[in-house]
Amino acid sequence: MPAELDPEIKGMLLEGEEILMTAEQGRLRPGGSITTPNTIYITNVRLLFKDPRLFGLRANIVDVNYVDISNVRLKRGILSTEIFLKSRFLSDEVRLPAVDKEVAQQVSGMIHKGMRGEFARPADSRDTGKSGSPDTPVQKLGRIAELKERGLITDDEFSKLKAEILKELQG
Repeated sequence: MPAELDPEIKGMLLEGEEILMTAEQGRLRPGGSITTPNTIYITNVRLLFKDPRLFGLRANIVDVNYVDISNVRLKRGILSTEIFLKSRFLSDEVRLPAVDKEVAQQVSGMIHKGMRGEFARPADSRDTGKSGSPDTPVQKLGRIAELKERGLITDDEFSKLKAEILKELQG
């Protein structure tokens, strides 16, 4: 993580949201940016991608929730790796070129953990699972069906989770 967090990104963080990892486009690697490198911020809630323009005077910031990510892929080169992120709601892929190979692998792993829901989310009144009204079994079944459809859980894992939800419903 950078020594000092970008004030623009800091202002976007939700209460209880923490930055778990950052990855910055290399400055001197092929495909890098000497003056305004792109940065991806991985939080316990979502990803924030900052693409500075005009020597940092302007920036495009993309906010993607883990549940909206449909694909993460790495394009490994000789000297660096390029990270591509596809969201169901964005027409273009988020692209972070010229990343150290090991860092890119860590970023991919962290994003996949977020997609599987492995990060603790902050208590938020908009999150029905945390606001006192727990998810209904139908909502839970819908979430695990989506995970299965996206290939994040196997058929066996889906069956096991489904059985647990139905047992909870009966008990």
